[in-house]
Amino acid sequence: MNEHQVAVGETTFGGREELRDPEGIVDYGSLMYIALQRAKSAREAIRVMTEVVAEYGYASTGESFSISDPRKPGSSR
Repeated sequence: MNEHQVAVGETTFGGREELRDPEGIVDYGSLMYIALQRAKSAREAIRVMTEVVAEYGYASTGESFSISDPRKPGSSR
């Protein structure tokens, strides 16, 4: 959890090898830390994670991420 109360949890499920980008440089742990460093909301964390993976490639296979913040759905704060 970061200072904005954005929390990221992860569960490894073994994954499928074809999901790994052989040229990818970002693993799931780094992806979580990058999101927590940059995001002020759960939605922003998801955006950060997808942008980082699109740019640098995903070096892991199977992970499930749970991302949350204290805001109510539709809240702009």
